[in-house]
Amino acid sequence: MEVNQAAGPFVGMFAFRFVKSSRTTMAFTRFAPVTCVMELDAVLSRETQRFYDAVWDKLDQLHVPFSFHWGKMSSITPERLRRMYGDSLDKFLIARSKIIDPATAGIFSNDIMKSWGIDALS
Repeated sequence: MEVNQAAGPFVGMFAFRFVKSSRTTMAFTRFAPVTCVMELDAVLSRETQRFYDAVWDKLDQLHVPFSFHWGKMSSITPERLRRMYGDSLDKFLIARSKIIDPATAGIFSNDIMKSWGIDALS
């Protein structure tokens, strides 16, 4: 709510869900044994993205470990992705390189993956 006052107002919906963690390599519900999923759903706009960035920056400032839902709007840098997933990111990239050959890697890549630094094969 502090971020909402400082960087808002956020015109959207706040929701919090508590779910069992997942052990899969790149699960956004990676924090055991139970994790809290914070949902901030809103219309795509500069104001919405600015608020999301402020929330993520605040979590970083407070050293709160977090990850993100792969299908949601986000401002991810390769450095932030590395902080979120650590060794799991390496495992993902190695596994990806084993199942995708260089000739077809471009088919399974996109601008988001390129901006996050996860499109290249190891």
